[in-house]
Amino acid sequence: MKSWVPLEKDDTSYQSISSILEREYEPRTVEDLKNEPYPQNIIQVCFFDINIADTYGSSGAGYDLIVEDGSIFTPVNPLIYEDYVYQCDMLRKNNDGTCTVVVVPSLDNEYTVLIKKYPLASITFRQKPYSSDMHLNTAFRHYISISDDILPQRWSLNQTLSNDVSLVTNECSLYLAPSSIPDAGYGVYTTRLIMPGQSIVTEDAPIIIVSDSTAHNKGEDVVWSVIDYAWTGSANDMILSFNIGALANYHTVLSNMKPHAVSDGPHDYSSSVDDPSHGAYTIERGYDFVATKAIFPGEEIFADYGESWLDTRPDSFADHIPRFIHYNHAVAVLKTMKNDSDVGKFPLNESTYSLVFNTVKSLNSLVAQTLPRTVSEMQENIATDDSDMIRNKLAKRSITVAQHTVEWVKENGLCIDNITPGMSTVSHAGKGAFATRFLAKGSIISPAPLVQIPDLKSLFMYELIKRDDRKRIFRKDDNPIGSQLLLNYCFTHKDSELLLYPLTNVILINHCSSRMAFDGHCSLQGPNAKVQWAGSWESGNKEWLNKSLEEIYELTAVGMRGLSFDIIATRDISKGEEAS
Repeated sequence: MKSWVPLEKDDTSYQSISSILEREYEPRTVEDLKNEPYPQNIIQVCFFDINIADTYGSSGAGYDLIVEDGSIFTPVNPLIYEDYVYQCDMLRKNNDGTCTVVVVPSLDNEYTVLIKKYPLASITFRQKPYSSDMHLNTAFRHYISISDDILPQRWSLNQTLSNDVSLVTNECSLYLAPSSIPDAGYGVYTTRLIMPGQSIVTEDAPIIIVSDSTAHNKGEDVVWSVIDYAWTGSANDMILSFNIGALANYHTVLSNMKPHAVSDGPHDYSSSVDDPSHGAYTIERGYDFVATKAIFPGEEIFADYGESWLDTRPDSFADHIPRFIHYNHAVAVLKTMKNDSDVGKFPLNESTYSLVFNTVKSLNSLVAQTLPRTVSEMQENIATDDSDMIRNKLAKRSITVAQHTVEWVKENGLCIDNITPGMSTVSHAGKGAFATRFLAKGSIISPAPLVQIPDLKSLFMYELIKRDDRKRIFRKDDNPIGSQLLLNYCFTHKDSELLLYPLTNVILINHCSSRMAFDGHCSLQGPNAKVQWAGSWESGNKEWLNKSLEEIYELTAVGMRGLSFDIIATRDISKGEEAS
């Protein structure tokens, strides 16, 4: 911070996209822009659907397509049609709320569409790529340092031992515990009743955006497990979610929560360009998660990733998870057996049921996996005619022998809602982590399963260009001009290139120095938390801490992870106090 200097530029040439949209900027013609250009980071875009244009348009001189009546592009809010928004120029403005525009729907700028009588209401604004705060070349970037005493010697580029701790749990309602899906690692459980539409958590840690990682790494896929924890984004951006958004497992039938809302734009706590923290932290909100069906105490919380998430993970636990269609086939088998038995086509007993079960197993083991094992179990599941209820009963039976109790969750899990997002009391820090309840000295503030990024340089960013085919972007040269924002949320040591980023709300915990004065809660008694390797709950630590960087690289390449931190309270922390 001491060496930071403000970006030298005219403040009037840069405006946040939120301020532009809130002020309802009037779209300008090409001629108007010569005298009154938009801020340098803003572009004008139009709602446009090429399929509609092809239907109503025709070819014309100087343009690939001409649409005479643009009213077919009815005035909508383009915010909800992100895939149908393209850069455009307005040639003239009419007095009836329409205009003539040229839309450029292709990356190569060689396909142009002239649209007459286009609704002014369908024009809006977007930020130019790489012009947001987090892409400023003066934005602060630095990993989170871990101390010498917890860095494994084999990870050091210069060529120390880790401490194990006892598991300490606090009362809460969200826990990280062994998943009820076999071989799926840990999952998220609730110890309270959550009704449909009710919030599971009102806001997780802020999302972090990773931009054009493939292009910045010379078109090569980066060796990291980050993609396994990413939610959807644009063609160029990957959205990383944390806590429930990253830890909840997926089930094809039992999915019971969904993200309810995410920020529709930058928030007011974004610092000004004269602030050394400008662009140094994410200004996005975390997801709000709500229940889509009743979730009972002791039940695991499941997200809906889509079955393609399973299909892209061959030779893993995903191979053993029945898809929705397998449950449908199982329901059909059970209903057919019951109906045939009811009309006397064959006697339903253990012998005939075993014959049917083994036949199904020989044809499709995943369908058989969902079926009851005995006639009595079958009759219990088929007691209703409702296919949805039967499917849910089969799904619950297939993942666990018995419903977990609240006591089991508390005994086998770790609390993940001890801290919640809030505006940090530390200057220039963005969001912080605040205790939701009293946390005793020595207790675990939060567990932190870690995703490893074997090479710090994979987060470097470079100038990107379009080459001859101009359909994709490429790295111009090998001279880095910055780093991905994710770097600021990763742990490492100055003598290592292995980055570790936590999957829980631990990313919210800000630095509080014991060697220099800080403001906010930090100024009262100094830091109240420390990082150490996880206790016995993370069985992978012992093995992974003895692996070389090359071995960790190879494991990461096949999608494996096995390291975790515990964040420990170094003194009593009061409810509402910021952890740092």
